[in-house]
Amino acid sequence: MESQTPPQLHFVVFPLMSPGHMLPMMDIATILAQHNMIVTVITTPHNASRVSQTFNHASLSGLQLRLVQLHFPSHDAGFPQGCENFDMLPSMGMGLSFFQAANTILHEPAERVFEGLTPKPNCIISDVGFPYTAHLATKFNVPRVSFYGTSCFCLLWQMNITKAMTPGQMNENWNDFVGKMAAADVVSYGLVVNSFEELELAYATDLKKAKNDKLWCVGPVSLRNKGHSDKVLRGNKASIDEDHCMKWLDMQKASDVIYVCLGSICNLTPLQFIELGMALEESKKPFIWVIRERNQSEELNKWTKESGYLGRWETNSFEHRITVCISFSCARTLLHACIRLVGNLIVTM
Repeated sequence: MESQTPPQLHFVVFPLMSPGHMLPMMDIATILAQHNMIVTVITTPHNASRVSQTFNHASLSGLQLRLVQLHFPSHDAGFPQGCENFDMLPSMGMGLSFFQAANTILHEPAERVFEGLTPKPNCIISDVGFPYTAHLATKFNVPRVSFYGTSCFCLLWQMNITKAMTPGQMNENWNDFVGKMAAADVVSYGLVVNSFEELELAYATDLKKAKNDKLWCVGPVSLRNKGHSDKVLRGNKASIDEDHCMKWLDMQKASDVIYVCLGSICNLTPLQFIELGMALEESKKPFIWVIRERNQSEELNKWTKESGYLGRWETNSFEHRITVCISFSCARTLLHACIRLVGNLIVTM
């Protein structure tokens, strides 16, 4: 008898609309597709445009990586027109409202789409920030796996802190949303964490016990990006050609450049930017300072011109020239500490 080829498994992935969540979940989706799985990613039009190159590359490679776009009427929900990602919010204080709105608005259209998917999905991988997907898993009798981009240590800490807190210690709205995420995890099959056990074996072991062995440390999933094109095509498109920054890096000594990132959603005030810029100037060291366009206020632009800054560069291809990578949210004190450790700087925000 001829052996029958087993049917392909179909995973449906729900990435949260935030940079630090979307990129690793897209990496997971691609890894699954590379292992001969059918993968459907469900997101909104703007976020789909950010990862369009990933889908184009997958299509050329013959991978079954599919995309479904759900309309997100941001203006009707009280946000600026076209605001579909956490890093587009005018204020980080709107974050909770944004995620609550996303869970409410996307629930019904996602349910309609899910019902029509073929072949029938075998598993949901959902960001923990989308508790509504637990209802889809229950309705369609499909296992749901929660994705966490943090470490096992952080998850254990969160679990213990949450247990120790009284209801009055947390904002009522946040308490309600955290409760929904926790309830979704209770009915989920397990957790996927963007970490690896060798990094935090004790914490991974304890978390696995707490989750009845339904924990999979699959990270760092960014390592699946082997080629140069895979790396530079992730996320938002760089605003300039990488050669501008690479030429600067080529002029520096080996292991003499530090990369400092304050996070992809960091929003400093103009005065905080100026304080950081003054620290860079006082370092008397060469540096590249990357400022996103949306952070370039009139006050900041006036100061940078008066201070003699000539460029605002952005690229995704620094890693093979840089040996130290630090993330922090203070300005002058920590910046000087970094400069004493390593000579030159690339600062992004």
